[in-house]
Amino acid sequence: MTKNLNEYYQKNYTALASTYDETRFGGAKREFSRFSKNEAVMAFFREYNIPKNAVITDVASGAGRILHCLLKNGYTNINATDLTQAMLDVSEKNVPQGTKQFVHYHCADMKK
Repeated sequence: MTKNLNEYYQKNYTALASTYDETRFGGAKREFSRFSKNEAVMAFFREYNIPKNAVITDVASGAGRILHCLLKNGYTNINATDLTQAMLDVSEKNVPQGTKQFVHYHCADMKK
């Protein structure tokens, strides 16, 4: 069962990778989704005073909405993991200029 589920996700998220954010979070939902999720993450990091150089792992990173927010807020040691390389490729392509050296990408199954 797990193998078939992983195959399903790999196949579908690989196919959707290049349009994932626009399809899922485009249009009127875009700003609300981006603002609410990013603000929640940054509020957590501020509340717990997470150092800018702390090792952060973004599990199921996908196209990188959260990690891009972290980079824009000065975090410099981020591990991005996702089940599909295609999603990580989209994330890496969209990383803010001058920040690629702060992200380490890993294609991996988060359940292992």
